[in-house]
Amino acid sequence: MNKYIILGTGMAVVLGAAYMVWVNNQKPALPGEPQPAAQTRENNECNSLCEAAASACPSMVNKELCASRCPEFDDAKKEALAGADSCEQLSKSPELVAELTIPDKAAKPEAEPAQNDCQAACANYVNKCLTLVPGAAQSLYDEGKASCETECAGWKEQKISCLKTAADCPAMTEQCGL
Repeated sequence: MNKYIILGTGMAVVLGAAYMVWVNNQKPALPGEPQPAAQTRENNECNSLCEAAASACPSMVNKELCASRCPEFDDAKKEALAGADSCEQLSKSPELVAELTIPDKAAKPEAEPAQNDCQAACANYVNKCLTLVPGAAQSLYDEGKASCETECAGWKEQKISCLKTAADCPAMTEQCGL
């Protein structure tokens, strides 16, 4: 399949979606109210572009950060954002990636838990809780551990430590707040 057709179609879809969001967000001005400013249109366009980019590459694009910086982007950056339908496509614009990238861990107010702490806490969860499920298959254990590790990234260190050391499943729910 021709990649130019695919990219052109993708760009048309993104721009069409941006237009539809803009149209749907327009409110008729009441008598005596000022007409919607160009800034409102630009914010709607930016929200649409950033939402599409975050959907295309969630590991690289922070939608809120993108939307807050987008009004300051020049036309070239906005075009690159509109044409990006994958992480690979976005990475072709390094200056844009620098603007969209999810902030470093150091910039977050609370440090994220170490990955090995989450792995240990979730392994304990699987061993103490999921093994109690009658007739459970290995797939349940694998899915449970993966889900736990995903959730664990947002937990406080105290909760993770509690889950790592909990003696049994009831302790995890009653004492650790699982």
